[in-house]
Amino acid sequence: MTEAETKLEAGSILLKALLEPAWPELQIKRGARLSRETLDALHAHRHIAEVQGFLERLEVSGYRINSRLWHYFRYKYLFGDSLLSPAELDSRFERVLRDGAAEIHRRGGQRYVVISHMEKRLAIVDATGLRISVYHYTEQDLTLYGEPSWQLRELIT
Repeated sequence: MTEAETKLEAGSILLKALLEPAWPELQIKRGARLSRETLDALHAHRHIAEVQGFLERLEVSGYRINSRLWHYFRYKYLFGDSLLSPAELDSRFERVLRDGAAEIHRRGGQRYVVISHMEKRLAIVDATGLRISVYHYTEQDLTLYGEPSWQLRELIT
C-alpha cells in the first residue's frame, strides 16, 4: 500500500469513528487485573442505584457489555471522573476527532491513537472505526506513542 493509500484508509477510518459513534461489545474477564480493579470500585459504590443496576446487568449478561458503558463506570467510579452520563464519552471523542492539530499514531496497523493537545485527551480507534477509549493522556502515554505518523488535518479536511 502506498503512503497516499495508507493516509486515505486512515482518514476513512477516523471519519467513520467521528460520524458513526459505535463502540464494541466487551466480554469482561473478571480475573484480569484491570477488570478486577473496576469491579472492586463498583462494588464499593453498589449503594448507588446506577451502579447497582449496572452490576445486575453485568451479571445477567454474563459480563458481556457495551464498552462505552463499561468505560463510563470505570472512569467515574474507579478514577473519580466527573462524567454525568455515557454520552459524555462520545462528546469527548468527537472533540478529539475534530481537532485538526491532533496527532495520529498508528499502532501495529490495528489501532489508531489520536492525541489532542488542545483537549489534553487521547482517543483510540480500531481498524474498523469502532471507538475503543478516550481519556486524559499522561506524559507516559506521550513517551510510549512517540512521534506521530500524521496530523488529523492531513487525513480529514
